[in-house]
Amino acid sequence: MLNKKKVFYIFILTVSIAILAIVVVKTFFIKDKVRQIGTELSQRDLDIVFGEDTASVSVFLYANYGCPYCRKFFKEVYPAIEDEFINSGKVKIILRLTFKTANQDLTTAMKASVCVNKFGNYEYLHQLFLNQSNIVYTADFHDMIDEFIDKDIQVAECILGGDADNYLKQNIEEFETLKLKGVPTFVIDRKIYYGFKEYDLLKKILNYHLTQINN
Repeated sequence: MLNKKKVFYIFILTVSIAILAIVVVKTFFIKDKVRQIGTELSQRDLDIVFGEDTASVSVFLYANYGCPYCRKFFKEVYPAIEDEFINSGKVKIILRLTFKTANQDLTTAMKASVCVNKFGNYEYLHQLFLNQSNIVYTADFHDMIDEFIDKDIQVAECILGGDADNYLKQNIEEFETLKLKGVPTFVIDRKIYYGFKEYDLLKKILNYHLTQINN
């Protein structure tokens, strides 16, 4: 007969194998673990887009620069995604800025983001927010926004005329209507992927969706 110690070890081994099997299934059988939304998302005028309009797969990314894991995605994962999927024209990432706050500094920063992206050079602001997210609370940042407004009438009308406010409000309403939870959240072909994703897993997800298009 097996003694109690051996039975305990067998039990631990069995549980460990079961847990490992669950992890493998969740990692590699992506199709079975995601929730779907009921409607197809479409690109909007003030969306911030990384990639070509003709890309085969559209990734809708609900995120904001105040979110540490959103910044982590852009700093650590996005460069590899850009090299392999975006520069090749396979994938585009549509950044849909999503935040709910009464803080006027954050609101101004997000309005400036979508307007400068549409009418100016967004890369500078993008890198600034990634590396100095608290800059939105400084006088220097507000001076920079005032300079954007003074120099470009289109940016000024976008920020001050209500277009950016309406766009950001629409993002929040959409996020809540779809019952999404937290940022970052990725929506690809109506499938929802919650939370930060390391490159290897996101690569599997993107390849899965590219394969579905080709089938």
